[in-house]
Amino acid sequence: MTDEPAAASGGAASRPTSGPAPPQTPVHNPGDVARAELVVAGRRFQLACAPGQQGRLEELGVRFDERVRALAEALGDLGPERLFLAAGLSLLDELDAAPAADAAVSAGAANAAAHKAEEAQARLAALESRAVALLAEAAARIDQLTRRIDRERP
Repeated sequence: MTDEPAAASGGAASRPTSGPAPPQTPVHNPGDVARAELVVAGRRFQLACAPGQQGRLEELGVRFDERVRALAEALGDLGPERLFLAAGLSLLDELDAAPAADAAVSAGAANAAAHKAEEAQARLAALESRAVALLAEAAARIDQLTRRIDRERP
């Protein structure tokens, strides 16, 4: 006798599944650790991360290094801790400004769309006026022709 449930051993309690099996996501054991190596401001750092995340961390490290180097050029050599702090704060400042910039872009797009809608409405109104005038002219000609035909009949 085993401790396995009947479903696991293929016994009577197993039920057929319908549809495709759900995609399997890799399961990482708590002990699974990978390492990403970053170089920022000439200093090497190794960070622990989940397996498969090394490339993303290294990419972010390159971008952070670019930010730190740009600040070092602008502010001078403040030491790595202050440069890292300045870079982190500048990134947070950009993150805080991003929603406002997105809102401004959205507002600009909404204004442009409203302006185009107003222009389209004006063109439509002009076309409707022209159509009304043409129909009125056509009705007047038809009326004249009808009167002429009525006069010419015996």
